[in-house]
Amino acid sequence: MDKTLGASNVVNAGNIEPLIDEMKQTLTEEIKSEAEESIATAQRDAASRIRRANERRRAAEQDSATLAESIASNEVEDAAIVDALLDEVSLDMRNRRRIVKWAVGGVILLVGVLPLLTEQLSDTSKTVCLLTAGILGAAFAFLQIFDRPVGIDARISKWGKARLSQLARSRGINAKLAKHSIEEADQSLRRSSPLTLS
Repeated sequence: MDKTLGASNVVNAGNIEPLIDEMKQTLTEEIKSEAEESIATAQRDAASRIRRANERRRAAEQDSATLAESIASNEVEDAAIVDALLDEVSLDMRNRRRIVKWAVGGVILLVGVLPLLTEQLSDTSKTVCLLTAGILGAAFAFLQIFDRPVGIDARISKWGKARLSQLARSRGINAKLAKHSIEEADQSLRRSSPLTLS
């Protein structure tokens, strides 16, 4: 239309081919321009989607790192709480051992001193004191002769573990205590070291 100005009589056998070539070129340029524009739009959309996906991925990685940090921090806090509880129970166990040692020492001293005290007592009191000393002496001799342990440490250990459970329950930290394996070493309770494969 541009070349013929809308007049159909301008078209003849001599100029029809250049007119068709001109029309093809114009159509090709229009199609090419539309295709380039469509490709550019698709590339912009794809780049925008990739940018948003990368931002979501970075945000997810950051959330994951923050969560891992928080979990590690909670584990350290839980371990500190459990260690404080173990220290408290271990101190109670040491005090109990000290009291038992003093009591056993007192009984042994009493057995040694009773015969001296009986000289100043009446006959009935003297008999009771000597019987008591004899029974205590026989008990210690029995344990020594038959190599029987008194089991004081085992009983205090058992008491300590029961005390640990009771305190954890009363303080609401059973779950924190359950995460750790507890062992007894050097007459005190402590967290077991995690096993490592080498």
